Amino acid sequence: MQTTGKRNANSGLIVDATDMTDEIWKEELLTPLISQTTMEAFRLTISSIIGIVVDLLGDNYTFVLTGKLNQD
Repeated sequence: MQTTGKRNANSGLIVDATDMTDEIWKEELLTPLISQTTMEAFRLTISSIIGIVVDLLGDNYTFVLTGKLNQD
């Protein structure tokens, strides 16, 4: 199963949204809801999960259950 452009575009939007959140907090001089370390960990976790899912879907898996994927 080939991954579609829509899947890749949507995953890119999620990562872009986390980057935009940092920029907005700085521009608006807002106090972030989470620490910079937590935001970086969140970004890493999201990017890793997207990579795993895209890879598995590219290997002919029909679906991927992500409920047990986490970061320790």
